[in-house]
Amino acid sequence: MDTTGPTLTFGAADEPNTAGWYRAGVAFAATAVDDTDPSPTVRVRVDGGAWMPLTDDFRVAGDGTRLVDAEAVDAAGNVSSRATLTVKIDGVAPTVTTAVIHDASGHVVEVAASDELSGVASVERQVDGAWIPVVDGQVVLAAGGGTVPVVLRATDLAGNVSEEKTVTVDTGTTGPVDPTPTPTPTPTPTSAASPAPGGEQDPGTSAGGSATTADAGSATLARTGTVWPLAALALAVVLLFAGAIVRGRPRRDRR
Repeated sequence: MDTTGPTLTFGAADEPNTAGWYRAGVAFAATAVDDTDPSPTVRVRVDGGAWMPLTDDFRVAGDGTRLVDAEAVDAAGNVSSRATLTVKIDGVAPTVTTAVIHDASGHVVEVAASDELSGVASVERQVDGAWIPVVDGQVVLAAGGGTVPVVLRATDLAGNVSEEKTVTVDTGTTGPVDPTPTPTPTPTPTSAASPAPGGEQDPGTSAGGSATTADAGSATLARTGTVWPLAALALAVVLLFAGAIVRGRPRRDRR
């Protein structure tokens, strides 16, 4: 009489990722050994449902955390110890939402990602063809850069990657810049006046070479450079004229 149940080894055919998640249906592998029955039967059930034979095409599908039981039964009806395995499946990519905020310091794209099953692992922005992490859920853009496209994506813990989301931000412009600035004019030095022919100083030029200008109501005597008030000059002319008249009269002999 056989009263000993088979020995069962049961597990998933493929390992989950490092976070413990699958992205698609999971296949299983089982080995049953019995001391009298060379081919014990292996049966399985999912989430406490009905038992069914384990076949090569059996898969546990559907997103979520699934509980799979397995037993081996020999020809005598002896049942092995039950093996229970938990598998986590997430085949849905996360979603990305954004909001653009404009303020005096610049422009900020606030980024949020959500995932209903495994959870968000990372949010990234594309820069020059490479993906870099978004820090603190924000992309900060400086003002004056024109129209800037911000390309974003999110990845969940199962490894699903969202569709790329592009947000176009108008950061304004700094205005045109003149590539050839106007040069600053250089002052032209003033040259000293040249002396008059014969080596004599021009009466209208001072010893230092600068022009001498008489004040209103004054005159300059030729060659002396002396400035006389007009009133004094007029008086001198009158006196000279009177003296000439006196000298021109004949003298009378005194008797």
